[in-house]
Amino acid sequence: MESVILTKQVTLLDCIVLMVGSMIGSGIFVAPKGVLENTGSVGWSLIVWLCCGILSTLGALCYAELGASIPKTGGDYNGFVWTCLCFPESVVVNYLYQNG
Repeated sequence: MESVILTKQVTLLDCIVLMVGSMIGSGIFVAPKGVLENTGSVGWSLIVWLCCGILSTLGALCYAELGASIPKTGGDYNGFVWTCLCFPESVVVNYLYQNG
């Protein structure tokens, strides 16, 4: 039986299109009703959407920076382990937060 060798064929543009499509596709049809009800006008709802988009982009950039700063496989698990080892007080704060 022949072995299968996978090659990297995903480009930067492919990744961007995938992420933008999944973000827009997941909430664009559900969320506008709630935003319009709470803001009261189309103008304010667009401002809220813009602010949320900026915050989401900043969050994604922070997450990418975290992933680039820990060059190990394992994704979120390695970030969690690194945080617990470097900042042991965060484990206590997280425990207290979740268990009241």
